[in-house]
Amino acid sequence: MGFLDKLNQITEKIADTVDRLQEAIWEEYEQFRSRLRPRVALPRIGDVVGITRGIYEHFGVYVGKGRIIHYTSFDDSLSNNEIMETDMEHFLRGARSFFVVQFESINRALSMKTLSRSLLLAVFPRIKRDRPYHIFSGEETVTRAYSQLGKRDYHLVLNNCEHFAFWCKTGERESHQFKTLLNRMYFTYPLVPEPMSSASRAS
Repeated sequence: MGFLDKLNQITEKIADTVDRLQEAIWEEYEQFRSRLRPRVALPRIGDVVGITRGIYEHFGVYVGKGRIIHYTSFDDSLSNNEIMETDMEHFLRGARSFFVVQFESINRALSMKTLSRSLLLAVFPRIKRDRPYHIFSGEETVTRAYSQLGKRDYHLVLNNCEHFAFWCKTGERESHQFKTLLNRMYFTYPLVPEPMSSASRAS
């Protein structure tokens, strides 16, 4: 057997090993993701939730009892956007589902060993972040969100709803819709069927 034949055999074995490892990592991730699915169609207090509105995504912080804090206005004008607490109906604006950003999943991927992480990045090529997030607890996240109520310094690129929600949860103002740095791991849930009072508020 010539040198090139041996090299081809080695290359094929390496490729097969990489394929098996990638499949194993994907299976492990799917199992981990399934354990994170909630048993009710409501976010947890302090979750960063979002909806897809055509070509962009809108984000906010769930504060409990069907209430959410986010950048919004009552006339759909960006110039009047303000950080407000509203009911989920106002946040969804007709959308039939929402997603929850899974920061724990992102951190777990970023903390993997070099080979496993490289293979995972092959599955999620937009993950460019080089360090895990600091994640505030649900209660801390809600407190941070309430501390920003009434602020009107909205900017479509520099200080939008995603910047606000990520800051509440991690202390970092980021908007991956514009930077395209991170492939968010999130799950889509059906709209909560129970009617929620606009007067209710998280305790």
